[in-house]
Amino acid sequence: MSDQDWDMGEKPATAVTIEEFDGICATIYKLRNDKAELEARVKILNSELALQEGKALEYMVELGKDKYAAADVTLSVQKKLSWKVPQTDEARAAFFDHLKALGAYDRMVSVHSGTLQSFCNAEFETAKQEGRTVEIPGIDEPTYYERLSVRRK
Repeated sequence: MSDQDWDMGEKPATAVTIEEFDGICATIYKLRNDKAELEARVKILNSELALQEGKALEYMVELGKDKYAAADVTLSVQKKLSWKVPQTDEARAAFFDHLKALGAYDRMVSVHSGTLQSFCNAEFETAKQEGRTVEIPGIDEPTYYERLSVRRK
């Protein structure tokens, strides 16, 4: 690897050698592979765990047991309510009106971080194309950060 491979147009300002940096790159590659192998194993374990827990729950319900003490663990059936998020614009509007009537709207309604990022980035791009700056009420100016992108060859 030569200094041109840095793709920076000039020699780096640090004291690191190309060999040292290649070593860091090799370590990143190895650690990412190790991590991917572990994540694949975790995925298999989670799948098997869900299968066994499903069987245990099914058997306990079938046998009418709420609790069972095995050698290493105590299992218990818990009954929980699950509410669905409103799916249509009309349902969302009705729910939001209800929250407003209760005075709970401001503390209950939030925007997922990923959705916020996508929305603000789209607003930014539109403003840039139109030659204006973007200002989104309630949102601070964006900050920039650097992130390393690693791609296999």
